[in-house]
Amino acid sequence: MGILGVFTDVMNRLPEDEPGTLRGLDLAESVIEEVITVIGQQQERLDPVEFEDKGHISASSFGPVERAPELALHYTRAHGVTRDTLEGVKTDLENFQLACRQARQAIVDADEETSDRIRYTQVAVDKLAVGSRTNHGDQAHHQAQHEHKHDRPTEEPTTGDA
Repeated sequence: MGILGVFTDVMNRLPEDEPGTLRGLDLAESVIEEVITVIGQQQERLDPVEFEDKGHISASSFGPVERAPELALHYTRAHGVTRDTLEGVKTDLENFQLACRQARQAIVDADEETSDRIRYTQVAVDKLAVGSRTNHGDQAHHQAQHEHKHDRPTEEPTTGDA
């Protein structure tokens, strides 16, 4: 089964809209982990050395017929192509696995960054709210009106007048 098939198979088995269903990052991480597990299992099966050893057929096994050397040559070449292709597939799977991990980390990083921004914004809003609730100016104004209600104008400045 190809990588896309593995991913689709995993997605098809996930419950839809049920209580406790994984969502968002949890769902992404769950699916990615399962795909990575399948990739790892597939990689274990792709041992090119073992494939070459178990699949080897000696040239003499093709018999004494006229076309036997040509058949042996094509088999050997096909075997080499298959072995190298499997190694390329293994590399692709390793790269996909790494990409899954990097994507998951990028999602986590973005989520943490967003969380930090929301937290900083909330702190700023809270500080503004606290700062806007103070009424020292109003209190000082009322206090000054009370304290200076008996003040009368004079010809000369008095101590304490502004």
